[in-house]
This record gives sequence, C-alpha cells and structure tokens, in this order.
Amino acid sequence: MRSLRNLLLFVSVFVVHAAQALDAPPELIPADLSPGDQFYIVFAGSDTLDGAQSSAAYAAYAATVKANNLITDSIAGWTTLFGHDDSTLVTTSAFGSNTAQPVYNTNGDRVADNMGNFFSDSQVNAVGYDESGVATSANIWTGFNFTGSSTGIGDDSLGGNDSLNDGCLAGNAGQTNSQWATSVLVGGAGCAGVSLGLYVLSPLLTVPGALAVPVANHYALGVTALLLIALAGWARKRTSSSRRA
Repeated sequence: MRSLRNLLLFVSVFVVHAAQALDAPPELIPADLSPGDQFYIVFAGSDTLDGAQSSAAYAAYAATVKANNLITDSIAGWTTLFGHDDSTLVTTSAFGSNTAQPVYNTNGDRVADNMGNFFSDSQVNAVGYDESGVATSANIWTGFNFTGSSTGIGDDSLGGNDSLNDGCLAGNAGQTNSQWATSVLVGGAGCAGVSLGLYVLSPLLTVPGALAVPVANHYALGVTALLLIALAGWARKRTSSSRRA
C-alpha cells in the first residue's frame, strides 16, 4: 500500500510540474517579441501616497498596487522605483544584472530598448498606462532624476525632509523626455500636500515557447497513462497472489 501511495504522489507531482504556468501572462506579452525573448513591464500606479512617507511605505507600494489587476497580480516580484531622504534609491538596482532587455508598458508599447534607454531623456514611448492598462498622463512621484540618480536628498527626494520647502520631485507618465522623471516639484513644504502614484517595474519576464504548454501537457498525460498501466498490472499481480495464498 505504501508503494501505491508513493506512486500516486509521484504522478501528481509530475503532472503539476509539467503543466506549470508560463513566466509572462499572455495578456502582457508584447506583439513584437518572440518565444524565448525576455522583457520588463513598467506602469504608473493608480494608487496614491503623499510625499512624506517612509521608504518602507514606498517599497511596499508595488505589492499593493499590482493587486488592483488580476493580470499584474499574477506576477510576484514587482518593484517600486523611488528615491528617498534616507538615501534609499531604487532605480537601476531594480534591474539587477539584466540590463539589456527591453521595457514595455501595460499597453504593449515599447518604452525603452534597455535599462540605459529607460533611464534617459529619450524613451521610445511614454510609460503612459497604469497597472490595468488605463492610459494616464498623471504626475508620478520619483525623488530621482531621469538618469536614475539621486537628486537633492533631503529636499527633492521623497520622505518629507524638504529643506527648501518647495515640495518633492515628480515626473509625468505621459512624457518621454527628462520630464518622465523630473517634471515638477509638488506637495508643498514637507511634500505631504499632494498624493501621487509611483512607477512600478516587473521582474524579468520571458515569452514562453509556442508549443511549451501543449508539449508538456501531452508528455505528462503520456507518462501518467504508462504509470497507471503499470499500476494496474501491479494490482492484478497482488490480487492473483492473494488468491493463490
């Protein structure tokens, strides 16, 4: 009986792993990419916070705002882009070592050819869309400049330490020049007077192979069938042995 349980457990685990989900949800795969290509998604979050929050609050923003849409929520590992008074800077670091892949928005438009093009004053298309694919040209908190570098820590950066009492730095989601990150100082003294969204970047995503799912499923079904045949034969032998006894 223990052998039977172990065999059934193996079958169930095998089928689950063979039919696992694709890296990139079909709805977010850009039309100009091919199976095996890798890419990022960026969006301008629709949820808003004021400019005087802790760095932990801004970091947690990604997980909260991506949950507004079932498709973005199906992906774990989104990262909020921001610069903070406490010297936290999450911009180029969000890409890790994978900096050569293109960046797209949730409408499927290419925003940048790579990380360097993203943190520039000449993006291909504007971020321009929120987590649900709704067009937006709203101001977006950044606290960093268009190259992804720190800017005015304790003044223009987020967090409420506004030394010149002129607000914190925000970009505009509808812009492709430097203003995507450095459009305006808002929020008044201390940066608490305005609530805006933030830019959120996906983990590196992969376009699955066109036949990956069918092949995996057919293979899993074939192996499962063979295992069940073997199991049936084992059961018959057990029954025959019991009768002879």
